[in-house]
Amino acid sequence: LVMGPLCTMYAAPDGSATPQLIEYYRARARGGAAIVIVELTFIDDIASRSFHAQLGAQSDMMIPGLSDLAEAIKGEGAIAGLQIAHCGSQRVVGTGKVLAPSPIAWADGKPVPQEMAADDIEQVLDSFADAAGRLAIAGFDLVELQGAHGYLINTFISPTTNKRGDRYGGSHRNRMRFPLEIVSRVRARIGPDRLIGIRMNGHDLMPDGYETADYCQVAADFEAAGV
Repeated sequence: LVMGPLCTMYAAPDGSATPQLIEYYRARARGGAAIVIVELTFIDDIASRSFHAQLGAQSDMMIPGLSDLAEAIKGEGAIAGLQIAHCGSQRVVGTGKVLAPSPIAWADGKPVPQEMAADDIEQVLDSFADAAGRLAIAGFDLVELQGAHGYLINTFISPTTNKRGDRYGGSHRNRMRFPLEIVSRVRARIGPDRLIGIRMNGHDLMPDGYETADYCQVAADFEAAGV
């Protein structure tokens, strides 16, 4: 049994793990799940945080709480995983800029994001790697990337939300470039012995979006990259 990542909203205002959050996951591991994947966790203080009371891996200050969290899960016999994410256009927190591959709002009436420049892409790639490195220090066995549900990685993959004209847009290969670069940098940071997983769509359910056959190719691309 694998417990997938949820959103408890039990984290402290700064994103650190609270005793309530730690005990929540300790109980799930005690309940018999072989792998417990901790909830959506933001990676920087720039534009990756989606909502209040969200867990963070955005700085070294988070490592002690993350260590307690991993220890609680592993102490009950489960493999400890954690999902890191950049919210992209799906930003609920009302402050800060909203970044996405293209200036396309995720729903009617929502803010139109800023198209990411080359510097933005480089910063996010580094932030994913840095966050994964903190998880490795904290003792997590599995780093999961949030690549579904309209979050940043998903919006690079999907032709509906990626209309870029540079090396990160256009063809399938170009739209996969950003997520595969994340995988490469995360692997370099966490070493060969930890797992990398990705949560991904099976179907975009959007006009001109990817369907199941397309996501089978996406899955094969990730597998070839070591996911």
